[in-house]
Amino acid sequence: MKVARGSRLLDVGSGLGTTAVHLARTMGCRVTGVTLEPSGVESGDGLARDQGVDHRVAFVQGSIADVELEDGSFDHVMFECVLSIIPDRVAVLDRVVHVLRPGGRLGLTDVTVRGELPGEIQGVLAAVGCVAGAVSLGAYADLIRDAGLEIERSEDRVAPALLYEADRLLDLAEEQVRQGTISYGLIVARKPS
Repeated sequence: MKVARGSRLLDVGSGLGTTAVHLARTMGCRVTGVTLEPSGVESGDGLARDQGVDHRVAFVQGSIADVELEDGSFDHVMFECVLSIIPDRVAVLDRVVHVLRPGGRLGLTDVTVRGELPGEIQGVLAAVGCVAGAVSLGAYADLIRDAGLEIERSEDRVAPALLYEADRLLDLAEEQVRQGTISYGLIVARKPS
């Protein structure tokens, strides 16, 4: 997705603001980042200030389904590993269609899955790795089409970087377990008589 200088971009699930600030700095676009975490707004604002692009970047705390955004006000909307963790994708994509201007474009990168995941990968690891709600590339494309957008490009890749990152995170988690930083707790409780 090519982003023109001065265009308006909505970063859905902007996290700590790294991508939003990078795009404002390198592409010259105006970016609005939406994040659920208050720390994301604080971090993003600070990073934008440090990078000298605070006049082109704004962060809003809340759900994309609930924050106030003007219809037709964005040239581009991006989801970077976030659609997979959104429970009501249909509502969110409907909202995105409303805030995109006619001819506006959506860019999505996310984890995709083919078939069933082993039970061991479900749960915490799946949630942390954006795998829990991941679907096939075709299913993402269907959701986007059903929202009223036309697919221009679709690619499913097994990225070496993804394999490297998975290995790195597993090694890090294993080390944290050895050190006692991560453990498994049990509580048994009783209601008073």
